[in-house]
Amino acid sequence: MVGIVTQHPYQRSGSYHKKPTKTCIYWRRGCCNRPNCRFDHHLSAQSRVWRRNLDAIAGPPSFNNNNRVVVGEEEKKQTDDLQAPEEKPAVDHQSKESIIIKKEEEEEEENSCEESNQGEKCQNLHQWFTIVATLVGHQKAVTGIALPSGSNVLYTGSEDGFVRAWDCNTGKCLSEDNLGSEIGCMTTEGPWLFVGITNAVKAGHTQKFTEQSLSGPKGQVYCLEFFENMLIAGTQDGSILTWKLDSEGKSFQQGPSLTGHSLAVVSMTLGNRKLYTGSMDQSIKVWDLDKFEMVQTLIGHASVVMSVLWCNQFIISCSLDKTIKVWGLTEIKKIGEIYSRTEEHGLIALKGWKEEKGKPMLLCSCNDNSICLYDLPLFIEKGRIFSKEKVRSIHIGPGGLVFTGDGAGEVKVWKLSPEEEIPTVV
Repeated sequence: MVGIVTQHPYQRSGSYHKKPTKTCIYWRRGCCNRPNCRFDHHLSAQSRVWRRNLDAIAGPPSFNNNNRVVVGEEEKKQTDDLQAPEEKPAVDHQSKESIIIKKEEEEEEENSCEESNQGEKCQNLHQWFTIVATLVGHQKAVTGIALPSGSNVLYTGSEDGFVRAWDCNTGKCLSEDNLGSEIGCMTTEGPWLFVGITNAVKAGHTQKFTEQSLSGPKGQVYCLEFFENMLIAGTQDGSILTWKLDSEGKSFQQGPSLTGHSLAVVSMTLGNRKLYTGSMDQSIKVWDLDKFEMVQTLIGHASVVMSVLWCNQFIISCSLDKTIKVWGLTEIKKIGEIYSRTEEHGLIALKGWKEEKGKPMLLCSCNDNSICLYDLPLFIEKGRIFSKEKVRSIHIGPGGLVFTGDGAGEVKVWKLSPEEEIPTVV
């Protein structure tokens, strides 16, 4: 077992109260993270030890195509309580840096994170991520988060059937639209907002305020992508449908479809002019978008492929079988599994981005209500966010902001702490 011992990065020597009433209990534990805490901090904070069992790891990969490393193999049986058809990852979109949502107010001691399901774990994680805001309004799980290009309005969708619009500067809900159907996913392209629902996709122009309902899907739409004026949707019956935007950019017409999966398509990603789709049939399929045909099927997961991600010529996938897999070109010029690692819980969603220095990072949502932050390509764990319920939707915003939507209907906005304040597990 390898761990790291570190002093709490937010140690302070006093309080803003002239006469503090009593000593802060969290300061005694070494985990108080409140700026200007109203309780006394005159005692020395205890060192915090955070350890993770990595005995099974045989060494992180360098993503070398000639190496295939399997990490921590164990029985691939589904023990988590998450039901696969209910999990739908959303697609992100970058925007300008005008999105500083209003800061959360200081909570009283009795309303601290200790009351959440994760207890002190929640306290410990605040040193890696600073919470900026909580957007409350949805009554069921948040399944989509989207930020249209050039917009200061954040859109969220939920299983409660509502799309909510939030002012990025104030955090206030500007509007709510009841679509009358469970929302499975959301994405944006330019000023367009796309919402996947049961038996349809809603396409709305956020500047012209026009809307179009795209028919064709049978059952729930679980995932959406956009490629060269073409919207692509993964559906409950295993089909992949397309719609093309007309030359005037006003409306969409249904295009050809792709078939091959035997069960629902719940995740997809684009890369190198190819589409990669993950399904409840436990496979990943590779589609050539120039020829519009399937070119390969990737087999390796033992449960639903919940999320797929294109990253620097590699495909990263995760599943309810508790594994994260990396796929890349092999010696025979075919895509194959080159790395696998096993986590303690089933995995729900992946989201990748590059931090300010260009270093690739990966967020991975787990079935234990946490999101793990990895430093790629070595999969070095940097920290975790803990939530009250499973996080089903992750969106990366500008300026290092991370948006998460959980099963309780809450949308939280997080800011990654500076690198020098983040302890590393190796």
